[in-house]
Amino acid sequence: MSGSGRAAQPVEVPGWGGRARRVEVPGAVGGAALRGWLAAGDGRGGGRGVCHPSPIASADQITPPRAPAEEAGAPRPARPSVAEVRAVGQPPGLLDRSCESWGGRLYMRRISPHVTRALLRTPVTANGATWLMTVFGLLAAAVVTLPGLLPAAGAALLIQAQLLLDCVDGELARWQRQRSPVGIYLDRFAHYVTESVLPIAVGIRADGGWDELGTWTFLGFAAGFLILLVKAESALVAVARADGGRPPLRDMPDVTAPRHAGLRRVRRAVGLLPIFKTWAAVEASLLVLAAAVVDEIAGDLTGSRALVVLLLAAGAITAVGHLVAILASDRLR
Repeated sequence: MSGSGRAAQPVEVPGWGGRARRVEVPGAVGGAALRGWLAAGDGRGGGRGVCHPSPIASADQITPPRAPAEEAGAPRPARPSVAEVRAVGQPPGLLDRSCESWGGRLYMRRISPHVTRALLRTPVTANGATWLMTVFGLLAAAVVTLPGLLPAAGAALLIQAQLLLDCVDGELARWQRQRSPVGIYLDRFAHYVTESVLPIAVGIRADGGWDELGTWTFLGFAAGFLILLVKAESALVAVARADGGRPPLRDMPDVTAPRHAGLRRVRRAVGLLPIFKTWAAVEASLLVLAAAVVDEIAGDLTGSRALVVLLLAAGAITAVGHLVAILASDRLR
């Protein structure tokens, strides 16, 4: 039985890519709400469904997922169960999105409804949780600049906390019916800030700390700039289409794939070795930890300096490749 006293029902719904998924829907969600959601058609949940797609292997997912149609004025339980929070906060198809983090699929989406349920009894809002994402990202970058293995492990844990908040803010928004461009903006801001300052922090670490700023710090800044450039390239697609009177772009293969067969083959090959993921926050924090282990074994900063080179190369290749992919596709047509 759900927290509202109405029995949960197994329902088979379409997942991402047309795959059927069987989910338990608590009675508190309401049958009309579920039917309305399914009628939306594309199998993606509403609320703060913000994706941060990979720039090459996945296309610019500029338009956020459509919100589910809900029962007008349907009350939410004051003290929902975890199952009720999961049913509303993680609608069918959410885990099947191409932009969903592997960490979210593997473990964090199992944990987040428990945290969301606890926060529903506090004044914390979805936007408040998103602001905390930015704070945790900046804290992680600050900790990375400190020498030793322990700070690297601490930074990885802070990024895991950020990932948890990234799941929680959307679940809070869906439960509280808080949907606004502000939430989308803050969510992207948190990711942009975190992913651009982490390479700078690695550069400072590779130089030996704040008292030894030099070449490696400069290279870290260059890597951070290239990452921001990639994100600007993606954002400018939406700006150019809006200024040109075009409708928002959907993530459709026939639109985002390069028009030339040779470029399509290159794009598929690059997708097999996703170097652009090296500067995603979770992956970057784990690479920092691995580099710190190498530093400890080698007794110098070899691992951290190799990571700076990797981040710089990944940023440069992605910035050029992403620009070519945009101009060679139908994204601006």
